[in-house]
Amino acid sequence: MLGSLVQRESSLSRSKCGLDRICLVLAVTLLMIGCDSTSPPPQPLPALPTDSLSGGVAPPSIPPGSPLSSPPVAEATSAIPQPIVSRPWETPNIQKLQDQGIVEVASNRLRLYSDLPLEQIQDLPPLIDDFARFVEEYLGPVEGIGNSSSLPVIGYLMADQRKFEKLGLVPPEVPEHHTGWHLDRTIWMQSQESAYYQRHLLCHEYVHASLNTRGLRGLPAWMEEGLAEMLATHRLQDKSAEWLILPGTTEECEDWGRIGIIQRSMRRGKHPSLEEISDWKGEEFITVEAYAWSWALCYFLSEHPRHRTAFRKQISELTQENSSRTQELPWSDWKPQDRAEWELFLEELDYGFDLNVWAINFTPLATTYDKESLKFTIGPTTGWQSTGIDLKAGETFRGEFSGEIAFEPRPTSWTSTPSGISIRYASGQPIGRLIARQFIVDSPTSMRFGPLIPLGTLTTWEPEQSGILFVRINDRWGDLADNSGEYQVIRHPSP
Repeated sequence: MLGSLVQRESSLSRSKCGLDRICLVLAVTLLMIGCDSTSPPPQPLPALPTDSLSGGVAPPSIPPGSPLSSPPVAEATSAIPQPIVSRPWETPNIQKLQDQGIVEVASNRLRLYSDLPLEQIQDLPPLIDDFARFVEEYLGPVEGIGNSSSLPVIGYLMADQRKFEKLGLVPPEVPEHHTGWHLDRTIWMQSQESAYYQRHLLCHEYVHASLNTRGLRGLPAWMEEGLAEMLATHRLQDKSAEWLILPGTTEECEDWGRIGIIQRSMRRGKHPSLEEISDWKGEEFITVEAYAWSWALCYFLSEHPRHRTAFRKQISELTQENSSRTQELPWSDWKPQDRAEWELFLEELDYGFDLNVWAINFTPLATTYDKESLKFTIGPTTGWQSTGIDLKAGETFRGEFSGEIAFEPRPTSWTSTPSGISIRYASGQPIGRLIARQFIVDSPTSMRFGPLIPLGTLTTWEPEQSGILFVRINDRWGDLADNSGEYQVIRHPSP
């Protein structure tokens, strides 16, 4: 407006001077009236601040969870205008939330908004603080991102998603019928009937948000989802959590169900290969089955004594902001026996499974000879162990078994001989029974473990296939540590 007034006044001044000169020529008797014709030309206007909503300078960013205030006035700049992305979910209006019956609970690492009763959510933020420390310890120190990883994650736990949509707090990318969703440092969740699964889902989505703060995009889908599932699986006792567990019972992790999914697939005799799992993209994770298999694979790699160190090192390297992410798949250097062990892990996986105890010992047991008979002993606290005995198909195995093992009170003390006791079962066999499998070599690149053999009940046995004999004393994997005693095995020569 100021520029228009200056230009108009200058133009009127020049017109007046021209008329005066004509009058002097026609009427020379009049006194000459001079006019200043040197009026300065109009000056260009100074640059005005650009309206930020029409493509000008963006206001300074507001840290998530900061109180709302009047927007700052943009200053003049010669920088190229940047588009403004509106993200109201990062700085919600607290009064509008309260008007909709939405409450806020917060801690150092989580600012949670929910329409659930306060007593159902008030313990979640401090739980996330503890979980955040565990996640950072597992993933390794963060490099190159300043302090952004310590800022609180914004979370929306929704019983009625429409309330949050009306306030503009749910981006259009979030589908209506979802369980959990994440975008940068913000997560959205549908409320769950199970208290366990509500905590699990919140922790799962927090892992995604934590990876986002590291500047990460494009981790393999199986790895990112598997990590989130694995780290979030927990046991809660007196508000103290144990993370990265394998649940002991279905009741301990209500509505989780990953182990049951794998067990049903194995009974059907069909499951995805390692290569198929590694090729999965984001769209595969619309079903819970993909989460179950990704969890199992990450758990096996992370907790198996022979694979743990290499996998965790790879995870630490991949989750740095400047990672090139060109590393090989974790199983790229596996031997055929490693793949055979993975397959047996899937077959025997159960609640209370202890991977440290279960991990197969391919080094043969110590043996002695009494004339032509081979002798060895086996203890009740270990998993599968190689005897080094190479049984040939159709060759008669003649065995003699003795000894006794004791179980800790469950609810009373029990003892067992190699045939087992039928008071309780594990893996479809009585506990205490001496059981066996053969390690079968189909080709130099294809090896597998054969079916389970109730060896302690047999005096003779003719294997249908050739393979190395592996043995163990049957019990639930979570109960092995308290057992005592040993069995003696004598293999007599074939007639």
